[in-house]
Amino acid sequence: MEWYVYVLISAFFIALSNIAGKKALFKVHAMEYRTTLKVLEIPLLLLLIPFLNFNIDPGDYIFIFLIAFIAVVAGIFWAKAIKHSEISTVSPLQNLSPIFLVILSFIILKETVTLQQGIGIAILIIGTYVLEVDHKISNLKEPILKIIKTRTIHFVLISLFLYSLSAVGDKYMITSVDKVTYLFWVWMFMTIISLAISSIFYKGLKDVVYCIKKSGWIIFLAGLFSFISALAYFKALTMVMVSLLIPLKRLSTLFATLIGGELFHDHGLKLKAVACVILIVGALLVVL
Repeated sequence: MEWYVYVLISAFFIALSNIAGKKALFKVHAMEYRTTLKVLEIPLLLLLIPFLNFNIDPGDYIFIFLIAFIAVVAGIFWAKAIKHSEISTVSPLQNLSPIFLVILSFIILKETVTLQQGIGIAILIIGTYVLEVDHKISNLKEPILKIIKTRTIHFVLISLFLYSLSAVGDKYMITSVDKVTYLFWVWMFMTIISLAISSIFYKGLKDVVYCIKKSGWIIFLAGLFSFISALAYFKALTMVMVSLLIPLKRLSTLFATLIGGELFHDHGLKLKAVACVILIVGALLVVL
């Protein structure tokens, strides 16, 4: 298959994963969901063992563990955002991640911001404004106040910042560690870290058992969809430059907005879809 087919598969299945996660979160808490999700992904990870390269520098394991820890915390905030808000509102906001990547690249890698990226960031801000405006556009200040005051939006922004930070780590590690091996260890460490946090602050395995009884099948589907998405993405990554992959993968936010919004009967879906398209355009200008 062509590389773009793998990217579309990746975008579609990560959208399905977010939708399944939203369904599961109706019955369980964010931490319970994330921990159970990682535990149920273990059988899928075991399928990768024959393809692993265990000849990794010990220092790389430490770095991968740190990336996994950041990703776990990001996942918890993302789950909280999905649980407490409409998926058609939360999903388009994922397109704001390039802003954090540009900021981190400027601070850490000393990269300059181009005019095109500046225009893209401006469009992202406009798209966010349109996403949060009510369908009557009754008060032009209301969307700004909503962004400032709404806790779920804060959860999304924290999650995106942390995911962007882990993405910088991913980009660095992929140059020295085989992609499948890296995926295996990041996800395995995420499982261990999630269980540790759950055991310290909650009920650990008891929460996992409770979650499986309540929504085990839908959580497993979320993990399966995420696993398929990751495999398709890494397959495409071996065929073409990452700069060509990201724009197509952004379609996942549109898939989640339209499919999830329709499935859960979200309000103002047409305006949110328009906002999502604006955000995708802004994201493309930033990353290309």
